[in-house]
Amino acid sequence: MKPDVIVIGSGVAGVSAAFHLKKRGKKVLVVSKSGGATSVSSGAWDFGPIKEEDSLEALRETPAWQELFQKILIDAPELANPADLSASCEALAKDLQMNFNFKRPYCLPSSSGKWKYTFGAQSIQTKANLKDLKNKKIGFVACDRFRFRSDLVLKSLKSWAEAQGTRLDVELLSIDLPSTQSDWPLPHVAARFQNDSTFRTHITQSLAKRLQGHNYDTVLFPPLFLEMDTMELVQKELGVTIAECLSSNEPVAGHRLQKNLERLLQKQEIPIERPSRLHADVTDGRVRKVLEWDSPFVILATGKFFGGGISFGYKNLSEPLLNLPLFVDRTSSKTFRSELDWNPKQFAEEQAWAKLGVWVNSQWAPQQAGKMPALKNVAVAGSLIGGLDFARESVGLGFFAYSGRQCAHVVP
Repeated sequence: MKPDVIVIGSGVAGVSAAFHLKKRGKKVLVVSKSGGATSVSSGAWDFGPIKEEDSLEALRETPAWQELFQKILIDAPELANPADLSASCEALAKDLQMNFNFKRPYCLPSSSGKWKYTFGAQSIQTKANLKDLKNKKIGFVACDRFRFRSDLVLKSLKSWAEAQGTRLDVELLSIDLPSTQSDWPLPHVAARFQNDSTFRTHITQSLAKRLQGHNYDTVLFPPLFLEMDTMELVQKELGVTIAECLSSNEPVAGHRLQKNLERLLQKQEIPIERPSRLHADVTDGRVRKVLEWDSPFVILATGKFFGGGISFGYKNLSEPLLNLPLFVDRTSSKTFRSELDWNPKQFAEEQAWAKLGVWVNSQWAPQQAGKMPALKNVAVAGSLIGGLDFARESVGLGFFAYSGRQCAHVVP
């Protein structure tokens, strides 16, 4: 196949771009070495900071959101409009087993013990929406050998909810493991649960015993399951609604989302290549080839740090594939590590290195200093875009899906 467009990256931004290109009738090839930051995400789809009473439509008019998107997009109020934001996600919802509510956000528990407002998350996670848990009896799965303190997380979740005026009827459900191993990181539990039927049966039976004689409406798990069909099987066996926390430090929900993204590509018959190394031929301001494929147009969605979209050399900073210039804002191009502020004492605060990325114009094309196009047949999507500390500004998977869709629509 001779592709019309090559999408580099198979995370949310890259798959969103490929999906919408296919809908336009384009021949698409996805090239990717890994899933990048998507595979370590919490599962929540963020567009920006939100509160309980916010709707996606209302947020567009707030100065805080306009200021936020103006850091990364030209003509931000026109570009980041609610119709495009929601359309970019709803088109993917069924295949990714996601739920979205743009009128009023979900309020979901995370494994850090905090509640998080988000307009979208995986379906198993949205079953733990705080509003829907009110006046219900909830059991929270715990095991003293998990590398996860369910008791402390539960205490924090209850305290926060009570501070918001909601009292939760929730208690711990301690289970046994069929192993003498004393320390179980959640990803290891998830892998065994998914692939070892004996292990899964033991946990399910242990939990069933704890449920006997109790009328729980919902059983809330730490972020454990890798596959939705496994979760549905356990839910059927237990006869109770199962919900799951968002993951904060445990890359379980992200792995499941990444697998669903790859299934979406297969369903849409979009080919994906996974080379061990990537290279591109760039001449006269255009990308001519990516590996052995001619490239009339390229969408770059390689991520930032996890996906290899930015290379931190000993001295230099670079976008390694197309050698695009990097910025922390629209005026500050950065080439050397020494030009960034590296203060480990302020790691939890906003830092320049986290804002580093490619500056794009209103057509999502990479720019040089002075607002000159860097390459003529390239658009950039996802976290590779510079100017914003995405994690600390709560701008994440929702925006990445949106940027992929918008890139697909600028392809001639």
